[in-house]
Amino acid sequence: MPHCSNHVPRSSTGLSCLLPSSQREGEEEEEEGSDEPEALETNECLFCPRFSNDFEENLSHMSRVHGFFLPDLEYVTDPKGLVAHLCEKVGLGYLCLYCNERGKRFHCVEAAQQHMVDKCHCKMLFEGDAALDYAEFYDYSKSYPDYIPDDTKKDHPLPDARDTSLHVNEDLELVLPSGATAGHRSMRQLFKQRLPSAEHQKALMVTRVMSQYRALGWR
Repeated sequence: MPHCSNHVPRSSTGLSCLLPSSQREGEEEEEEGSDEPEALETNECLFCPRFSNDFEENLSHMSRVHGFFLPDLEYVTDPKGLVAHLCEKVGLGYLCLYCNERGKRFHCVEAAQQHMVDKCHCKMLFEGDAALDYAEFYDYSKSYPDYIPDDTKKDHPLPDARDTSLHVNEDLELVLPSGATAGHRSMRQLFKQRLPSAEHQKALMVTRVMSQYRALGWR
């Protein structure tokens, strides 16, 4: 099962911000300037310096090693965008994801990461007003009693009694009065090669991540 580790490996460049304040101030005086903070990459762990080959591998690492899970994953519409937002909080704001704005801002990324690991705060604060910060990445309409999937609406559109004409849509398909479509022969090869939409790709990503979570005992 995922657990909180008490050790975070660090690069030598990030050690100074973890020193006592008096010693850190002395070293800062010797430096003429410092680099501007940058958001972490989506393939970079939020809690340690590990870089993964890709985004999904990084999610798997954070779940297995740090016990981090995206809350209400089945309602997430853009998992990569959500994690990118978390990367900004840690990389730019030097914030703990669980203490969030109510906690202090640390001196560097490494200090924020060490705090989250030491306090078992490798999780999002997802309640009350804090949850509103992530609203753009979620869609809870599927949980509504009267929810109708978009695919169902597309496959079975409501008939319009006033419309008895035929017309051609933007995909060069002939649209019948019933709402059924007939593809144009000139577009036959394109129909066969049509790539999944961005929304469909994100949904597939959520499905794959959920499979990883369930393999780790997530419910």
